Amino acid sequence: MPRDPSLHDQTRASGCWLLFQRQLTTRRMLPELTDRELADIGLDRQTALYEAHRPWWRVLLDAWRQSGRRDSRAAQSATGAGSSGCQSLRQTTASCSRPPRSRGHNEGSDTSRQPLASR
Repeated sequence: MPRDPSLHDQTRASGCWLLFQRQLTTRRMLPELTDRELADIGLDRQTALYEAHRPWWRVLLDAWRQSGRRDSRAAQSATGAGSSGCQSLRQTTASCSRPPRSRGHNEGSDTSRQPLASR
């Protein structure tokens, strides 16, 4: 099926807008966090204040750039170009490196330690 360029532009624009809104909201909350909460997410107070006071248009520009990269990665994995889907996901998330969950994922419960016949 031929690709409609206007649909791609609309999708990218809406993705950019959603990403911009999320980033703007997150940056506004940064100054309210305690030093311990900032350390938990890997930031110090100075970096948090810098990010919180960045102009909105820079945040929008970053969101536009990020949404374009995400669209190009999705297009590559959908067409099979470049790396495999798991390898392209590995660039953005760590979920590919996690082992699959076992059937008995409630390892700590009493029922998981009992033989199947007695359950």
